[in-house]
Amino acid sequence: MNRSLVVEPPDKQRARMAAACAVLGCEMRLRILEVLARNAGTLHVEAIAEAVGISQPTASYHLMRLLQVGFVSFEKGALHHYYSISHERMTDMLWAILERIHP
Repeated sequence: MNRSLVVEPPDKQRARMAAACAVLGCEMRLRILEVLARNAGTLHVEAIAEAVGISQPTASYHLMRLLQVGFVSFEKGALHHYYSISHERMTDMLWAILERIHP
C-alpha cells in the first residue's frame, strides 16, 4: 500500500497522532462522525446537532475540534455551514472501529 505522508520528525508525528486520538476520545465526536458517515454527504450544523441531540453551539465546538485534526471538511454556504467526512478512508476507519467494538 503506497501512502503519501508528509515526512515529519517522529516526535512531531507522535504529537499529531496523540492530538487526533484525544479528539476521538470524546463520545459526542464519535456520534457526530457516525452521523456524517451514515449520511455519506454534507450536513449543516443544525441537522448534525439535531441528529445527536445537542445544541447548535455545542455541535459547532465539536465540529471545530474534528476539523482541526482533519477528520471533517467544511464548506460555508449562503445560510449554513456544511460538514462532511474529510476522506473516504476516514469513513472506513470509523466503521472498522465500530465493528471491532460492537461485533
